[in-house]
Amino acid sequence: MKTAPNCGMPRRVRAGISLVELLVVISLIAVLLGLLMAGVQMVRQRAREVQVRNDIQQLTVAVQQFKTKHHVSYMPSMIVLREDGAYGTHANATVAALERRSAGDLRRIWPRLQTQVDWNQDGVITTGDAGSFILEGDQCLVFFLGGAQINRACVGFSTSPANPMGTGTREAPLFDFPTNRLQLLAHASTGNSPFLSFIDTYGTQPYLYMASRQGNDFNATSDCPSAGVMPYRENLPSVLKYHNRDSFQIISAGSDRLFGPGGAWDARTGDPYVNAQPSPPNAAFNGKDDFSNFHGARLGTGQ
Repeated sequence: MKTAPNCGMPRRVRAGISLVELLVVISLIAVLLGLLMAGVQMVRQRAREVQVRNDIQQLTVAVQQFKTKHHVSYMPSMIVLREDGAYGTHANATVAALERRSAGDLRRIWPRLQTQVDWNQDGVITTGDAGSFILEGDQCLVFFLGGAQINRACVGFSTSPANPMGTGTREAPLFDFPTNRLQLLAHASTGNSPFLSFIDTYGTQPYLYMASRQGNDFNATSDCPSAGVMPYRENLPSVLKYHNRDSFQIISAGSDRLFGPGGAWDARTGDPYVNAQPSPPNAAFNGKDDFSNFHGARLGTGQ
C-alpha cells in the first residue's frame, strides 16, 4: 500500500508553555488567592463582630436579671471577698475601705450571708489579709453571673441563703460562660487573684464591666484599672454625664485588641476616635474599634 505523500509540507509541533505565559498564570492565581483570602478574612472578621455584639447583648440581659433576682439596683463592678468575714481590717487603708463597702454590697445581695465563706472554693477558710480577694470589673462580671468557680468553670451559686458558695443544690448561672474563653488574668490591683475573666472572641482581652451605684456616679478612676479604662462620659466641657448613667457599661477591645482610655466620648460623632490614628500611634485613639453596650456600632463611628 502506498502512503500519501506529504507534499513537502512541514509538520507543526506545539511548543511548550513559555516562561512569560507561566508567570502570567502564576500572577493570576496569586491575585485570585489574595482576593479569596481577603474575602475569607472579611467573613471571619464579620463573624467575630457579630459574636461580640451577641455576647454584649446577652451579658446586658444577664446583669439585669441579676439585679431583678436579688432586688438590687446595682451589681458590683469592684468588690472584696474576704473569707474570714473581718471586713474593714485590711492592713492597706484603701483596701480596708473597699472591704467595708463590699460587706454592705454582699449583704444586700445575700441578706442572710454567714460570716465566713470559702469564696475561692479551695476547701479552706483563709484568715487574715491573705484571704481578702479583690475583684475588678471583668472578674465581677463572671463571678456574679456565673457563681462559684471550680476547675476554671462557672457552676452557679448554692441555693443556701446563708452560703452562696456552699455545696449541695446549685442554681444555674445567669450566663452560660464557655469554659474555653474563661481565663485567669493578671490584675494590678488584685495580685494573684483566683477569679476568672471572660475573654472576647478576638482572643486576648476580657469584657470590661463598670457600674453606676446610684445613678451617674461611676468610679471616675475606673473599676478596671488593670485595663487602664475609665468609664465613658459625654464629651461636654462643663457637665459630667456618663453614658448609661443609671446602669452599667460593658466594653470589648475590638479587633486591634487594645482598649481606648475611656473618659470623654461623643456618641454623635465618635470623637475622639473618629480621627485617624496618628503616627507614631497614640493610645488615646485605641478605642476606635471597641464595642460597648451603650453604642450600637464601633466607638469610632457616630450615630
